[in-house]
Amino acid sequence: MNCTVNDVLVAVTSAALSRYYFRKSGDTNTTKICLRSLLPVNTRPAASLQTYVNVIESDKTNEVTLGNKLGYIILPFYLATHNDPLAYIRKAKKVLDRKKRSLEMVFTYKIFQIFMKVFGVKAGASIFRCLFARTTIIFSNMVGPTKQVELCGHPVAFIAPSVYGIPEVGNP
Repeated sequence: MNCTVNDVLVAVTSAALSRYYFRKSGDTNTTKICLRSLLPVNTRPAASLQTYVNVIESDKTNEVTLGNKLGYIILPFYLATHNDPLAYIRKAKKVLDRKKRSLEMVFTYKIFQIFMKVFGVKAGASIFRCLFARTTIIFSNMVGPTKQVELCGHPVAFIAPSVYGIPEVGNP
């Protein structure tokens, strides 16, 4: 189907959540319920990653900026029933292809950086918390570390974060 891991990840989650919702609610109406999902995307060009590795290995670390450069794509996440299971993938691919062609991920990264420089870390954290508080699902298929990670002498196989409940938005 010429799709990416993100396309399949979004499609499978949409299919599972849709089937669960319609089975539990008993609702046979296929009115679309729209939720918001967030997909972090690396804004560094893929070709330049090897260049960064070469510069770091040659001890010229002052020539390269380290750290994450993540932009975000805000995806509409639809609950709907389809007779064809591949329809979920087609829908996800269509939405993700449109979003990937836009400059949304670059703009979200740049705006967040400008906001942090102008207003400071507290205001940036507030915007970040506000974004996540209004998001239903966050997807990530980012590559993890290539070397074994240990925590207190125990090897870490995977980390599976989860959040339950309504986020607390307000003054602490």
